[in-house]
This record gives sequence, C-alpha cells and structure tokens, in this order.
Amino acid sequence: MRLGIFSDTHLGFSANSKRSGDALFNARQALELLAREECDCILMAGDFFNEEIPSQEAWHDAFELLAVANSAKKSIVKISVQGREKTSEFSFEGVPVIAIHGTHEHRPKGSRNALEVLQRAGALLHLHASKAIVEKGSERVCVFGLGGVPEKYAKDALKAWAPKAVEGCFNALMLHQSFTEFLPFDDEMTATLSLEDLPKGFDLVINGHLHWSLEKKLGNSIFLLPGSTLTTQLKSSECQKPKGVFVFDTLSRSLSFSEIPEQRCSFYAKLKFDNAKPSAVLQKAEEAIAGFLESNSSALEPLIRVKCVGSLEKGFSQSDVSFAEIEKKFSAKALLSLDRSFDDNDFRKTIAELRELQAEKKSVSKLGLEILQKKLLETSFGNAFDVEKVFELLDEGKTEEVERLLKASLKN
Repeated sequence: MRLGIFSDTHLGFSANSKRSGDALFNARQALELLAREECDCILMAGDFFNEEIPSQEAWHDAFELLAVANSAKKSIVKISVQGREKTSEFSFEGVPVIAIHGTHEHRPKGSRNALEVLQRAGALLHLHASKAIVEKGSERVCVFGLGGVPEKYAKDALKAWAPKAVEGCFNALMLHQSFTEFLPFDDEMTATLSLEDLPKGFDLVINGHLHWSLEKKLGNSIFLLPGSTLTTQLKSSECQKPKGVFVFDTLSRSLSFSEIPEQRCSFYAKLKFDNAKPSAVLQKAEEAIAGFLESNSSALEPLIRVKCVGSLEKGFSQSDVSFAEIEKKFSAKALLSLDRSFDDNDFRKTIAELRELQAEKKSVSKLGLEILQKKLLETSFGNAFDVEKVFELLDEGKTEEVERLLKASLKN
C-alpha cells in the first residue's frame, strides 16, 4: 500500500499580509503531488488550520484543498474506524485523507474541533485516541492517531491511551507533539515526551508539530517528521531543506520525498560581531541579504532572516543600529526579518561598578557621620566636641542634649 504523508499546512496563516495565500498555495501543490503518486491513502499529522477557530476564508481554503483528494482517482481501499464503543465504515470519494488535529486546533473537552467538523462533512477522517483499519486486497494497514494536547499532558495522554500494534497489520502511529530529543536547550517550547516513551511494535511513527523534516530509525521502526508544507517561523532548522511530502510503500518499506514545486526559498543567517561600529553591522547584513537573493531559485520573493548578535564599539548602543534603509532597499525583492541582539558594554560596566560598590558599601549612618565631620571642620566648632557622640544623639532624636553639648563646647 502507498501512504501519502504531509503535515502542518496552517491554513489561514498570516491573513491580510503578503503571505496570506501561501498556506493554500503550498498545501494544494502537496496534495496534487500525492494524488499524482497514486497513493492509496493520505495521512495528515495535524495543524491543518492555523487557528483554533478558523475564519470563513480558512474554511473555504480547507474545502478547496480537500477537493483535490476527494476528486482524485478513487482509491480501492476499504476503511473501518474502531472507536471506544463501536466499529463503523468510513465512506469517501477519491483518495481518503486520515488526519489528527494539532495543537493549533486543540479545544477544551466538550468542544468540537475543526477537524471533527470536516469529518462530519465527509471531507476527511479524524482520529483521536482511536484507530482505523485500511484494507487493500489481503493487506491491512492499521493507522492509530492521537491529536495534539498541551505539552505538559502529552506523556500522560499517550500512556493513558496505550495503543497496541495489531498483529498481522502494518502499524502506523500519528502524533502531534514536541520531543525532548529534537528541542535545543534554549527553545521556548517544552516537551514531556521522549522517543523512549513511544509504544513498541509500530512500523512507522509520524509526528507533526515540528516544522523541519527528519527520518530516524528506531529499532525496526521508522520515526518520521514530515515537516510543514509552509514556513511559519524562520529558524535555521527550517531553512536547511525545502518543503515537501513523503510517500511510504508498506511492501518495500521504502520512503520517498517529493519537493513542493513552487515555494518561497527561505534563508537564515546569524552574524556575530565583536566591538563593531553600527556601519559595519549594516554593511554585513546588506551583504548577506544580497548573497541570498543571488541564491534564490524561485520566482517568488524569498523569506530572509538575518540575526545580528555580539557587541558594539564603546559609545554605541543597540538603538544606533537601524535597519530602516536596508528594509526600504530590499522591500520589493524579499520578505525580510531583521533582528539585533547586542551586549551593551557600557551597561555591563555600570553593573560591574555597582556590584563593586555594593561589596564595599557603607551604611547611610556612616556616610552621614562623614558628612557631618567634614562640615564641622569648616566651622568654628572644629574638633571641639565628640562628633560621633553628637551624631548618635541626633540619630536618636535627642536634640536638647545636643544643644547643651554644643553650648558647653563654645564656653570652653
């Protein structure tokens, strides 16, 4: 059996911007690729929509997209859905699409999510803590699906569901979560799931949510990140490979990748500086952008992110690095994201000085005593009385005793 695989189309992404049509444009090409590959079944690993409650425009895009699969040459497979209470047949037109919801579509218990609505309309089959048996002749493929849940509950949710591979079937498991092995230590996302937590006995594990593609052998199983069909965040990991779809042949156990024909190229550069002038920073950033534009192989405006880090020459601050002119120069040629994150040397020096003073700090009382001693030396009192005694009396509010002491010193 030939299984088409894709994920994270994010329909509705970046509405009312230059990229408002990108999600549907890329996703449509993805499904057209899978239809041409004559897939028997298509698996979608979550984040079909970009929003929990899609806009009318996103709904329109969803039905337009799924019409590609529904109007393709009809697959000869038979699908039965095994829920907690009953088994039912899933009727479909064209090539069936089996999907799980992602974290973007996750809704509170008791509320319908967008993929449940699409299933009710007959456009796809939605799985959540359930499985579907896909049959073609004597071959059976069992597809298990667990939709995206908040990361802190992911491990417990998978453990509670505890899916078990079906003997005599090719077993595929679809998830939509983060995994600790694929997140850098400084990533803002969290994960409770590890590859070690995956249930045993599955031939193929497909995980959405992470937007770059990766294939990894886990014993006799294959772990696949299909990646997104759309670049939503310009990160280094996403810019290394083009977007596309996968086809898995269950008989030959082979996995093939097809690139989406027309897509924006994406580029990422992290430029590091040491005591640089703002002019040097701007020059390097402009050179990087120009180089990326020369490498752009698409007719579409590329996505370019340049991140400038390090330190500036003494006397300059981050506000002295303005990308306004660069953005104006390249605005018609690329979709730019320019970041700056410089250490402030003057600020760090000030902090160091404050810490030194803190270590040597004097009490307010001691500073007051020193001031009083200095001022008395400028008067006729000079060293005529015990300054520390006077200061102590003043600190205690005993002004009358201070007055008597001063009068006595004057008489002497």
